[in-house]
Amino acid sequence: MAQQLHLPQQIAATQLSLGNAYTNKDISKALDFYQQVIHSTGSATTQIQAQLNRLNLLTDIQRKLNTLPASPEITALIDAIPNLLLEITAQIDRLPPGRPAIYARINFAHHLMAWNRLTLINPNSSPNPNPSPGKIIPQLLATAIQQAKTLQDTRAESFAQGNLGEWYEQQQQWAAAQQEAMTALQLAQQSMPPI
Repeated sequence: MAQQLHLPQQIAATQLSLGNAYTNKDISKALDFYQQVIHSTGSATTQIQAQLNRLNLLTDIQRKLNTLPASPEITALIDAIPNLLLEITAQIDRLPPGRPAIYARINFAHHLMAWNRLTLINPNSSPNPNPSPGKIIPQLLATAIQQAKTLQDTRAESFAQGNLGEWYEQQQQWAAAQQEAMTALQLAQQSMPPI
């Protein structure tokens, strides 16, 4: 129906939902649906969400493959993760400032942290991206924090600060991690409605 009415955003949103539905049932179908969204004429936000979901699925596959052999197709997809990271970074940088851009940056940083943890556990399991997550993550979160401040969105700012604290914790920068966590907590308390 959406195809007959030429509603590209609704088609992309439906394909994104189908990709999400297939993540636990048929990985190749899920990846195909995400790929269709990425190449669709839907909104940039929906395309980025498909790329983030694809990255998350590939990271999950990579985590499982640390104990199992991989098919050549899966190995090729995992080897393409650095290019996917660059594509997502470029797309996020083109988003106009706003709440969707803030949460896209936070979500991407969170996925990068998970992927970085995985590569730290098993350094031979994936290719090294350039630029490294160590450079991308703080930049993404700093931009998200700044945009949230501009929008006076303390909830989004708190979420970004909390993720930055998680990054510093992952890097074993304990003082910075504690400072970011405290800032996130204060902002979260400010964003709560009074009782």
